Amino acid sequence: MARLVGLTALGALGALQWQRLIGGLSSGRALLWVLVAVLAALGVLASERVTNPRLRADKELNKVLKGTAYRKVRTRATPVLRGPS
Repeated sequence: MARLVGLTALGALGALQWQRLIGGLSSGRALLWVLVAVLAALGVLASERVTNPRLRADKELNKVLKGTAYRKVRTRATPVLRGPS
C-alpha cells in the first residue's frame, strides 16, 4: 500500500510537470493518467491477493498462530501446520 501512495504522489508530480511543458493541456487531463495508473495498480494487487497461494497460506498460518483456527490447515502452499488433535 505504501508503494501505491508513492506511485500516486510521484505520478501526480510528474504529470503536472509534463502538463507545464505541453501547451494547451489541462492539469485535469494530465492527472487522469495518474488515476488510470493507480487503478491499474489496484487491479493488479487485487488479482494477486485472490490467486496467490502463498498469500492464502500466510493468512491461514496467521490464524493458526493466533489460535483462532486449531484444525488441520488445508492450503495449496507448503508448509502445512496442524493444531492439537
